[in-house]
Amino acid sequence: MLKELPIRIHKLRKLQILRLSYCLKIQKLPESIIYLVNLNELDIGGCCRLSELPDDLSGMKNLMQLNMEGCAALTRMPSGIRQWINLQSLRGIDVVDGHGNIMLSELQDLKNLESLHIQHLERRCATLPPLGVLPQLEEVTISGFDLVRVIDDEFYGEDRKPFVFLELRKLTFSEMPRLEMWLGMKSMPRLEKGLGMKSIRRHCLFAKLEELTLIQCPKLMVFLVQFPTSSQLKLKLWLSNEMLMPTSKFNSWSNLGGINMLQIFGCQELRNLPNDIRNIQNL
Repeated sequence: MLKELPIRIHKLRKLQILRLSYCLKIQKLPESIIYLVNLNELDIGGCCRLSELPDDLSGMKNLMQLNMEGCAALTRMPSGIRQWINLQSLRGIDVVDGHGNIMLSELQDLKNLESLHIQHLERRCATLPPLGVLPQLEEVTISGFDLVRVIDDEFYGEDRKPFVFLELRKLTFSEMPRLEMWLGMKSMPRLEKGLGMKSIRRHCLFAKLEELTLIQCPKLMVFLVQFPTSSQLKLKLWLSNEMLMPTSKFNSWSNLGGINMLQIFGCQELRNLPNDIRNIQNL
């Protein structure tokens, strides 16, 4: 089993794909890897003993796919993330060094990013990163943000355009035990004047969303995001008992008019569905 990469790996100057997934004995990558300037894909997923990456990977500007899922021993991200201007897929941001907010702020520079998986920043981030400024995002998974109580304009981004998450198809929020409210965008005077508020509310958010998954978000009671009624949206609820119990204060089913499929998993205390669910006309 591979234990380490050769120090002279940088001699492979034309190397475009490097897959090291589940190399369980690798503990660090050699500094010379930063000279693989033609590398398009780096997969270190499942390298559970990998605890160290080179300090600066900014020179790898041709990198398009990076998978770090399952790198449980990795304690920090390298600098230079915002230099990966061609990055399309980033999976497994899972760091425990206390600087989660600083590192996530660099994501807004990755304008070509299409797929993003962030997990287990539970004790560091009280707000979500401004992913609404990334125009090409098609799939987003956010997991383990224990401190987040509200999804609001921080998530949509301050310099957002009239249409936010225009290309997003799949969105997952997982293991967010304190999440209570999911709000839409605040009013935007310039857009209201040009399009009218009704048009803004209907079309600005998640125009192409096909699948929304909520896993272990038991306190989510206020849901003020209105999805387009013309969308073909599948809603999946996993282990979110409080939100679905008949005594719940959740009264936002009317904002989920675009849903045409509802799947419920692991809600063992559920006895019957809320009465307001009948207001979902496409279901």
